[in-house]
Amino acid sequence: MALKNTFFTAAVLLSGLFCSVSWADDVDDLSAKLRALNTFSAHFEQRLLDDSGAELQKTEGQVKVSNPGRFFWQVEPPFEQTVVTDGEQLWVYDPDMEQVTVYSKQQLASTPAQLLSGDFAELAKTYAITASMNKGALTYRMAPKDEQTSNFAGLEFIFDKKDRLEGMILEDKLGQRTVVTFSKRQLNKPIDASIFSFKPPAGTDVIHSGS
Repeated sequence: MALKNTFFTAAVLLSGLFCSVSWADDVDDLSAKLRALNTFSAHFEQRLLDDSGAELQKTEGQVKVSNPGRFFWQVEPPFEQTVVTDGEQLWVYDPDMEQVTVYSKQQLASTPAQLLSGDFAELAKTYAITASMNKGALTYRMAPKDEQTSNFAGLEFIFDKKDRLEGMILEDKLGQRTVVTFSKRQLNKPIDASIFSFKPPAGTDVIHSGS
């Protein structure tokens, strides 16, 4: 599934001295940290970088997650876009194009949205996972085992000293990287479930991916 780069993407920007832990522990630890995010709300800043590191685009907006499986990602103008999933379908709404693309649950497999919103059953089977520590931040690097079917080349989750999700980095197959930093984070606070359903505005073209 080729979602727009606006739907968070990221890459590898680690340096310094690292302390690695075993692969089995990495899988268990990352699963535990993501499972602990029953709900997660934050403001995000997202920077899209080319393969040389030059900034191509900078956006910001709001993200909300409710496990299992529900996810809301809204980018503010001028690059406005909304991504919503209720765990069964995912909607990508582009108001400037008056268009929404709908993806099925099956098409969500192995995407960052699925991982962040609580589907861990195939985590160890699908990704090679390693952890490293740098200046108090714990980073989990996920590399897809099957590069042919994966939508990205690498994904990182970054946690602060208090085990709070601090950021994400994703690299696509062209070497472009998206670096996402979270602020104003709220963990395990109630979220209105209605935000995870989407009704296209009148006049919006609805495209069903794969149909």
